[in-house]
Amino acid sequence: MLQKIHWKDLREITDFPELMTELDGTLKLVEIEVFNYCNRKCSFCPNETIDRKTNFIALSESSFINVLKDLKDKEFAGYISFSRYNEPLSHINLLKKRALQVREYLPKVTTIFNTNGDFLSKDKLKMLSVDEISIMDYDHKGLEKCIERMERTGIKILESDYPFIKGKFENISILYYVDFVENHILMNDRGGVLKQYSLKEKRTAPCLEPERFAGIDYNGNMMACCVTRSDIKSHKNYILGNINEKSITDIFNSPKAIRLRKNASEGNFTEDMKPCHYCPYKLGRYRRDKVELDYEKGTDY
Repeated sequence: MLQKIHWKDLREITDFPELMTELDGTLKLVEIEVFNYCNRKCSFCPNETIDRKTNFIALSESSFINVLKDLKDKEFAGYISFSRYNEPLSHINLLKKRALQVREYLPKVTTIFNTNGDFLSKDKLKMLSVDEISIMDYDHKGLEKCIERMERTGIKILESDYPFIKGKFENISILYYVDFVENHILMNDRGGVLKQYSLKEKRTAPCLEPERFAGIDYNGNMMACCVTRSDIKSHKNYILGNINEKSITDIFNSPKAIRLRKNASEGNFTEDMKPCHYCPYKLGRYRRDKVELDYEKGTDY
């Protein structure tokens, strides 16, 4: 059963008594960046100006295991993603090891990640213990070439409905997103970094992302939102804590995290929440109440 975190059950919090009865949130997705490396610099990603190629830095294994143990104690049964701003398939041996560790500690979770496809091969997919992979066609290869590539990699095509192709490799469900940049309607400004995707007027619509999501960067910093990251100066206020120092539960239930969730859920984006001010982001499918692919609305990760 999906673990619910009830703020009314929190202890030792006296600054926000109203939260104990007003809010009841559910953590659905934990995104863990097991290393920093990405081989691309895409125009729709902050990696265009941030170096993720020169130095390889991996998240501490002991910290990774501590996160899994903590989630196990809370009977977490949601989604674990190996994607943030890295390319998971670029270091396949480490990815396979971490995926097996998740299986060991959290057999009920669904493991997912998205990839740019540059390192995709049959050998890399073999013995990879994950449930779902999304391949992003950033180069506009088109439907026919993407289908050919899937078949060449040993992926069985199950359904093709442009711009999506669904397939299967052993026990892994595969989703290929064809002509991604052209078709993706949920582009966002990555916390104000990519202003070409920003809303024209300040956002007032509530956001449930911090309520349902926990993102852990390769350096151990835990972020409140998937579009914020600890290596961007303007996002520093969204660092909730570091898993090398505290448990994911303690960080998620900290006064800072609670305050941010409350403001976001009310559409009250205060001055210290500038990354939210012009954000067009809506809940990705793994944070929605129904986790499904909507061919009309598109998908997002």
